[in-house]
Amino acid sequence: MIRKYLNANHGFSMVELIVVIAIMAILSTGLVSIINLLSGRQARSIANDIYASLGKTRVLTMAKSSGVADVSSDADIYLEIELTTTSSGSYDKCYIRIINNSIEVDEIVLSASLLTSFKVYTGSGVTFDSINDTSYELLGSNICNKGMNILVIAFSRSTGELIPIDSAGNQITKIKIIQGNKNYSITFWSATGKYVLEKE
Repeated sequence: MIRKYLNANHGFSMVELIVVIAIMAILSTGLVSIINLLSGRQARSIANDIYASLGKTRVLTMAKSSGVADVSSDADIYLEIELTTTSSGSYDKCYIRIINNSIEVDEIVLSASLLTSFKVYTGSGVTFDSINDTSYELLGSNICNKGMNILVIAFSRSTGELIPIDSAGNQITKIKIIQGNKNYSITFWSATGKYVLEKE
């Protein structure tokens, strides 16, 4: 009788163990993607890299002695932000480039697949004004005549102030990067060239 009981208790079979491990792997993969979406890590990373690149662009511009442009897209030193899409039309990559005399000095490529929105606000340029400023979704917009999904930001050599982004004299007042319920914004003051990164 005791021998019969011992032979019946073999534990888990190899198939059962493999099934349990596969289920755990699937659940952990889903959990990691949910945590990334809720934490807003992609939006924060893009906002931080744009902020850092703005500083590099401004320093590079003010270190040069000549060549002030009237419009950002005509400047010889500028920051270019480009969003690309997948075949289904959702965000894919965010390219942040510093251009000096048509030569790419620096490029950062980040995944943008989890972004909900990338908004650009333009207006008088004094400060961000949600009532009077015009909001563009960068994806599908030709804001500064440089091409679809591209934003160009440039600074004046003599004063460090922002150069208008189009021939109508519009200034960039804010960039808002949204991932789920996490919002990161860079607010600009065109007259001084100052910009501030904030989590909203």
